[in-house]
Formats: sequence, C-alpha cells, structure tokens
Amino acid sequence: MKGTVIVDVEGKQIESLINRMLEENVQISALRRTSAEEASFQISYKDVSFVKRFRKEYQCKIRFKEKSGFPRIYEQRKKWIPGMIGIVIGFAIIFCLSNLIWNVTIKGGTAESRFEVQALTKELGLVEGKWIQQTANISTIEREIMNKIEEISYVGIQRHGTSYYIVIEESEKEIREQTERPSHLVAEKSGTIHSMYVTDGRPLVKINDVVKKGDVLVSGLLDEEGDVTTTSKGEVLAEVWYHLQLTINLKQEQLNLIPDPVTTYQLRIGDRQIGKEENELRLVHEEKTPFYFFKWPLPISLTKQYYYDEQSSELEYDIEEQLPSLIEERLKRELGQQVKLQYQKVLHEHRDSDKVKLEMFVKVIEDISTQQNIDQGD
Repeated sequence: MKGTVIVDVEGKQIESLINRMLEENVQISALRRTSAEEASFQISYKDVSFVKRFRKEYQCKIRFKEKSGFPRIYEQRKKWIPGMIGIVIGFAIIFCLSNLIWNVTIKGGTAESRFEVQALTKELGLVEGKWIQQTANISTIEREIMNKIEEISYVGIQRHGTSYYIVIEESEKEIREQTERPSHLVAEKSGTIHSMYVTDGRPLVKINDVVKKGDVLVSGLLDEEGDVTTTSKGEVLAEVWYHLQLTINLKQEQLNLIPDPVTTYQLRIGDRQIGKEENELRLVHEEKTPFYFFKWPLPISLTKQYYYDEQSSELEYDIEEQLPSLIEERLKRELGQQVKLQYQKVLHEHRDSDKVKLEMFVKVIEDISTQQNIDQGD
C-alpha cells in the first residue's frame, strides 16, 4: 500500500547521503554497492522527497526505477480514477433508487374502500420509501385484501419499475342480476325434499316429495305460456342417502407448528446462496425478491425464509363418540361445508390393530339444486 522504489545513486559522497537519510529516519533496504562511486537501494515511495532534497547537497546523481505499489498505480491512473469512482457511485445510487418504492396508486372502488386498501397495504409493507425486498409478494397482498375486505370482489396489482398500481372492484350484485339469463332450479341428485327457501321462481315440488336427478324443482317460467321468465334462485334441501366405506386410524401422530416463526434473510447470486446457515427448525415458507437496476431484475435476490418449531402429539379417537364427527368431516370435504349429517347405519365393522374399517349408509341434508338455463324453445 505504501509503495517502494529502487534508487540508483552516482557520486563521491554516497556514504554521506546514506548517513543523512538514516538520520532523517528513512528506511533503506537492499543496499548494494556496484562500484566505488555507484550504489543502489530501496526506499519507501513517501521518502523519495528526501533523496531529491539531499542530492544537490551531496552532489549526487540519482535515477528512480522499478516503482511499485498503490501510489505508483494511482500516479499512472490518477487521470481516470476520479471518473471511475464517480461512475461507481452513480451506479450505486441508481441501484438503490431502483429498489425503493416511489409510488403506490389505488384505482377503482369507493373512497372508503381505497382507504381500507391503503391501510392494509401499509401493514404489509407496500408503502412509498420502503425497499421492494421488504414488502410481501404481490400474490400475498392480493389474497390478504380479498380475505379481509368483504366489499371487494376483485383486486389486481401490477408493478412497473418502482411504482405499484392496485386496481380494485367492489361487488355489484344488481348489475350481475340484470345480466343473468332465465333459468330453472333442477335436482342435481335424487332425494326427499326436506325444506325449501325460494327467492325467485315458481316452486314445483313440496316438502316430503321424492325427486329424481334432473327433475325441475323451481321453474323460471312464471306463467303457463312461458312469456314471463326469471332467474330462479334459492335453496332446496333434501335428504340424500350415501353408501360409504371408511378407514379410521384410532391413533395418529400429529405435528403442530408453533405459531411464532423465526425469520431469516439470505442473499442469493444466481442459484448460489451466500452465508447459508443451518437451521434445525422446519422451513415452511420462502419468499424470493430480486434486486433491480432500473426496471430490469438482476441475478441477485434477497430470500426471506420462515422457520417454525414443531411439537408432536398423539391423537386417540374413541370410535363410539367421534364417529359422527369423522363422518361429517369427510362428507363436508367431499360434498361441501353446508352438508349436515342426519342419520347413520353401520353395515359392517372390521378392527385391525389401531384401524377400523367401516361399511355404512348415511343420510345427509344438502342443497341438491343447480341452475339450468332456459332454452328459447322451452
């Protein structure tokens, strides 16, 4: 870093020159006498001024050669180094500005809805002046807005450079109703009518009627001639029988995630992770956000990782007490959350260690109606 230079000296007072330099605490190395009036030695780049100052006093000729080190490099390149430093600083400033959020615009909806969306996006980190890498990803923000603000039926987020544009739409039931086509409510399954709640249309069945799949339950034709039509709406609940075969594990080991994640950040260059740390916790979720230069993503990204601790537990089922809830859970998973279990009959039961195999009939209450558009020929 200090730099060195080899000095060739010619004259009759070389010894006096060297002694004077030593008195001035100039460090001399590689001293070599080449003849009676010639010598060479190595000194630090900063001590060149001493040699130049004393050469006339001791009537010596000097030549500098083999200059090396940072001062020499700087001397050779000092004309373009300031420009290079300026370019590097300029690139660094552009890089930082390209990764900051400068504008968040919300369009559509009412003023109240826009205010709610703005407050929610701030909670999620989507706010002016914040690093892009610190915000949640776009799909997460869209999902949170849809889940937490009931009035909004659609949200779309687009990123252009350092700006985010959020477009929202509110539910417009009346507009949708005006564009709906005339329709019947027909039976999607066979069953016995349990109860009905019709808001539009002309009911054709009554409670306790047995219907088959495809039967018209509520007509969209309000007169006999079919001149007046409507979009049939409502629910027709019926008793429906199912033949089920279940296998139930009476003992199950369950892993529960402790809801306090450990969040870590990792820098990636391409597919290579910098400073990877081993973590004994389970990696559940990972968000990868690239760095940008202007609008172009760089092969450098910041990865946010969520690690959760786990707690294991063993669940034991009492087949007599929990069978109805297990059956209802399976039915809801297959048929929908509105299904209600009314009756069950076990036909065959087989126990094998901690497993129970069941063959049974169940009767459930569910909405069997589905819309069917009215053709112009009806």
